[in-house]
Amino acid sequence: MLMLLVRSRAMVLPFLAVVFAALLATAAPAPAPKPAPATAPSLKQEQVTVKKADGTSVSGELLTADHDTLSLRPAKADAILIPWKQVASVSNGLTRGFAVLRWKAVRAGRLCPQCIGEKTVKHEACNGTGIDPEGRKECATCKGTGSAGKCTNAKCVKGRIDCPGPCLKLSVGVWKPQPDGTKHKDIPMKGGNGWISDGHVGQVWGVSADRTKLEQKGPCPVCASLATYECSTCEGRGHLPCKACNGAGFTGNACKGCDHGKAKCETCMGLGAGEY
Repeated sequence: MLMLLVRSRAMVLPFLAVVFAALLATAAPAPAPKPAPATAPSLKQEQVTVKKADGTSVSGELLTADHDTLSLRPAKADAILIPWKQVASVSNGLTRGFAVLRWKAVRAGRLCPQCIGEKTVKHEACNGTGIDPEGRKECATCKGTGSAGKCTNAKCVKGRIDCPGPCLKLSVGVWKPQPDGTKHKDIPMKGGNGWISDGHVGQVWGVSADRTKLEQKGPCPVCASLATYECSTCEGRGHLPCKACNGAGFTGNACKGCDHGKAKCETCMGLGAGEY
């Protein structure tokens, strides 16, 4: 009888230990692993050569590019910042306009509502000319137009260039005017054509695997649904700026309250993006 009691206790104790461990696990679950910190997508790192306005050049790994500078890491050297004002060309075709476009795309949804990610706004006092209103005179070279002729970039349309990304663009395909003033584009699908309106320009759309319906893939990862970006050749003017007046149409003393007609956006304090 005593041996049976001992054996019963020996069998019950491990069982109780298992139950007790299960209860502890239920009451105090293991903490979930901390998510990795979110990181903003960066430029594809590649080897480029930057030709500078002074005739020199520098090669290295392209790290970042934004409104003001691009960052390059030469071989066996520390990274350097090159202001866009010193850049004549980049071997991979990167321009300031396209760099700003990609900067905005990374921050889509967080762009400043006032400057839309530009970091600056037009200086009202000089109307964006960069010339002090007091004592300014009409430029004798361009007769006040600020123009030196048509923009030489064949892709430029009124100072804008189409996004090279996969989004819908009015310049690609046939868009048919509709009675309501919109435009529609036919999309080949199974059993006939579907259509999409110009209200979706800048978005990425595709046909489903069975080709029976259209599917939205989201905003363009390149242009943040803007569909176009500023032409760097004419600086968004649509024409080449007059060299005598830098496109202002006037000559005179530089405006003291801005930088070439641009002032820091007070809404975002010149950051271009944030939480709004």
